[in-house]
Amino acid sequence: MEILSIIPARSGSKGVAHKNIREVAGKPLLAYPIEHALGSKLITRVIVSTDSEEYMEIARRYGAETPFKRPLEFAEDDSLDIDVFYHALTWLRDNEGYMPDICVQLRPCGPVRDILLIDRIIQRLIDNPQWDSVRTVSRGSENPYKMWHFSDDGTLSPLMRDIPECYNMLRQQLPATFYQNGYVDAFRPRAVLEQRSMTGKTIGGFLVDEYFDIDYPEDIALVEACLAIRTSERSFLIDTELKNHEIVNKLRGAGHTVYIGGAGAGRATQTGGAGAGRATQTGGAGAGQATQADYHISAKSIGIRELERILSNEHDG
Repeated sequence: MEILSIIPARSGSKGVAHKNIREVAGKPLLAYPIEHALGSKLITRVIVSTDSEEYMEIARRYGAETPFKRPLEFAEDDSLDIDVFYHALTWLRDNEGYMPDICVQLRPCGPVRDILLIDRIIQRLIDNPQWDSVRTVSRGSENPYKMWHFSDDGTLSPLMRDIPECYNMLRQQLPATFYQNGYVDAFRPRAVLEQRSMTGKTIGGFLVDEYFDIDYPEDIALVEACLAIRTSERSFLIDTELKNHEIVNKLRGAGHTVYIGGAGAGRATQTGGAGAGRATQTGGAGAGQATQADYHISAKSIGIRELERILSNEHDG
């Protein structure tokens, strides 16, 4: 079975200039989806679609093919995925006689992915030949049954209308809702070529509870911290009030060193990622001497919540 990963990487970006080749944790952002695709056991070919010669050279350096240069008309701020993928698939068909059985989109803006998860998503589509696509989704923090439209006259109208007065119901009484996160999109070429759609009509879902995306410069620190914590052993100073928190066992289980200390154990500067400051000369309780820790996690910061996301491996599918 031919499974093609197409990585879209245009040279323009509104939020972060040249975002797709911005260096993150020592590598251009574009390198990450290429490595993810090459590491998959199911993906058989990896192509980057870009309008830039510089991006093409970087893509080839990391192991992807660049058989064509994307036309500028499909590389604008308002260009749609469907135009990019329709161009790629028709070019491959017309110039190489090549047509994959399944396409996989891996966006450069999401450098933190589980390769095993990519293969599970692809396998989900293989196992359901009646499906046109599989999209990854996450649980929404806000429920659309509690959302509104503003009318021109200043009045409100509910976004969802299938449940009468859903906006007055308890959240526990409302259906669970999910948003598409762009972690991985897998689809059959027939959806693009025959229906001019990125999903087709029959869409399978795959639940992913963690996803780190780079849309703005401030997102880079969080992603770099996530990559560092996942790829190498680190040390953490955990406030005494969190000593019984499950995150302590998760950190130790992932091979990291954990020190327990109070607010006076050391000083932390807010330069670390994931909302946690990099701690210097921090001492664990009863250690008797100062200890060098990479991160200081406090219950009063968002660091504990972000760290739980980073260490989470709970993918329901």
